[in-house]
Amino acid sequence: MIVQGAGVIEWVGKINQAVFQKDAVGIGQLRDGKLIAGVVYDNYNGNNIIGAITVSAPPTRQFWWAINSYAFETLGCNRITAYVEEANTKSHNLLKRMGFESEGKLEKAGADGSDITIYRLWKKDCRMLNWGPNHVQESQNAASA
Repeated sequence: MIVQGAGVIEWVGKINQAVFQKDAVGIGQLRDGKLIAGVVYDNYNGNNIIGAITVSAPPTRQFWWAINSYAFETLGCNRITAYVEEANTKSHNLLKRMGFESEGKLEKAGADGSDITIYRLWKKDCRMLNWGPNHVQESQNAASA
């Protein structure tokens, strides 16, 4: 089940050791009543939004479509930006699999003094937008046939 709200923001913030603005938006996926994936979008400026993501178990295509559709279609952003501390190899790998590209580094900006990599995903490069509700439903129907 895809959910939105403060619970997602708290969960992602706790795991990422992050604090978000009051107008941040959290989108998550529940499995067996527990969050398994969540994204918090913050600092929206009309063209760009900053995202922080946490995944503890593989989410569905519906989740991937929902988080990207929100930023690119609902808000009309042209890009999503993400910041990842140097030692967080899981997040680096996840973002690269999602299609994000490294854009630069913030030297010694991490909480522990490490570098932070800046990633970006352009709307035109987001293949997950093709995984809309109709595609998700078709995939589920094909799997159960």
